[in-house]
Formats: sequence, C-alpha cells, structure tokens
Amino acid sequence: MYQARGQLVESLQIDGVPLMLMSVPISDNTGLAPPRGALVAGVVFDDERRQCLEEQLDAQLQLLPGTPPGEGWRALGTIGPNGTTLVGPRELANGRQRGALLYLDSRGEPQFRVEISQLRQAYEQGREAIQLFLGMALLIVLAALLLAYIALELWIIRRVQRVNSEVAAIGGESAPARLSDMGHDEIGQLAGELNQMLARLERSEARDRVILESIRDGYFETDGQGNVMQVNAAFCRMLGYSVEEVVGRSYRQLLDPQDIERARDLREQVLQGEAETGFITPIKHRDGRRISFETRVSPVLDAQGQFAGMRGILRDISLQVAYQHRLLDLAYRDT
Repeated sequence: MYQARGQLVESLQIDGVPLMLMSVPISDNTGLAPPRGALVAGVVFDDERRQCLEEQLDAQLQLLPGTPPGEGWRALGTIGPNGTTLVGPRELANGRQRGALLYLDSRGEPQFRVEISQLRQAYEQGREAIQLFLGMALLIVLAALLLAYIALELWIIRRVQRVNSEVAAIGGESAPARLSDMGHDEIGQLAGELNQMLARLERSEARDRVILESIRDGYFETDGQGNVMQVNAAFCRMLGYSVEEVVGRSYRQLLDPQDIERARDLREQVLQGEAETGFITPIKHRDGRRISFETRVSPVLDAQGQFAGMRGILRDISLQVAYQHRLLDLAYRDT
C-alpha cells in the first residue's frame, strides 16, 4: 500500500482477478481540510484488457498466479509502500521469445504474474532468408553438377566409348583401318597415337606375311582346341590343299590314327612349358599319299600368358626318309 498525503495505492489479486486499487481522501481544493471520506478506484486486468494489450504489443499475454521468483529476476525499482515489479529472464524457444512480470505488494509478497510471448520476427525473417539462400545454393550446385555431367558425357565419356568401340572392332572383317578423328585435345592425341601404332602393326604384319609366304617350309597356327587358324602358301602346296580347305579343320584330320596319340603327347609337352618340341610323322596329302614331314611347334600365349594354341614349321623330309629306306634295303640285301 502506497500512502502519500492520504493517498493509498496497492496491487492485489482478489478471487484470481488482478486489481490495482487506489484510495484518495475527499477534502477541499487546498487539501488542508480534514477529509470527509475516501474515493476508491480500481483497474481490473480482465480478458478484454488482456486482448487489447495483445493487439497493441502484437504478443500473447497470460495471467498466472504469483509464485516466488527464481534466479535471474530483477526489480524495476525498490520495494516501497506501493510494492514493485520484477522482470524475469528472457527465454528463447521455437522462434519465440518469452518474458514475465511479477507484481509484488507493499509487503513484498507476489500477487500475480504476467507472461509475455512474442514471435521473433527478425529471427524468423533471417531463418527464411538463410533457408532461401541454402536452397538457391543447392540448386546452383545441382545445376553445376548437371552441366558438368552433360559436358563430361558429351565431351569425354562418349568419345572414350567411341574410341573403345573402334579399338575393340579392330581385327574384325568390317573393322576400320584407322580410328576416326577425335580432335586436337588429349583424346584426339591418344587416337592419333593409336593410329600410328596400328600403322606400325599393319606394316609389321605385312612384313611377316611376306616372310611367311616366301619361305619354302610350311607354316601353321592352331587354336587351343587344335583347329588350324592360319597357314602359308608353302603349307598348302606341300599337302595339295587350298587355304579355305585347311583353315578351320582339326589337325587330327591330316594324321593317321596311330600318329594322333603322338601329336597329343607333343601338345602336352608344349603345355608343360617346353619352348620348342618336334617330331617326324607322315601327313595325308590331298591325293591320299602319305608324305613324311618334320614338325617343330611352340606355344602361342594370350595377353594373360595363358595357352592359346600352337604355331609350327612343317618341313618335307620325304627324300631323306626314302634315302634312309634305300640304305637300309641295300644293307639288308648285302647281309
């Protein structure tokens, strides 16, 4: 209760309703005459008043019973005859800020508390701006990645796939003699170097074919199953077959049944790692004759070092065999 010249002011909560009561003595204009009574007035903090304040403050107000203050509360002034008001610590949660006012009476007893909750507009605007910035940054990064992927796809990946497909087609019947022009960058330089390598390889193969076609001995190559894959002109001339009649046939079709087992043993020796192995055997000529040949074979290895077939040289020794038989016949007759 505040008292000045007979005036009394007090903040109270009566039946759960906050009131601010003021009592003023009734006297003359000078205030010197003895009072003849008192004028009592009160302000009620009801729902209508609360809604009006909420509209003015753009906040939410809540009336609560008065409770003893905790840590962090501070007084707006000293406790006097008319009481005082305490301000609670500000709390931040879920984008809102909250504060509280605690009204004390003249005895320092808490009467009622008003909690004020207000939206943090600057915080919300900043958060929306940050979210917008992050979203735009993410879109820019995704767009940049998409453009980079498209550029990588069009400029590098497809060109590398094109080089790979053309390189893989080398050796086929419809394979291009050279890789197509790839420009002047690193991929184009790689294609140019591959073309140079192909040119050197073609010259080397052409030189090898000239050498194979010029030698008098027969040359042949077989795959891992023993099928003839390549022969030279001397091989065909010795046996009386054309290239088309020999390529694709098994070597077993050119040997007598008793010599096939010897050829298998020779193949096993090659598989066991012997660098060069040879034997003498008769081979069927196209006209049915049996011609004695000396054969020397060596293994053909693939890129992984695995056995992929055999290559060999076929030499006609029928004259030497006939001469040896004649010597043996003469020696037999002499005896």
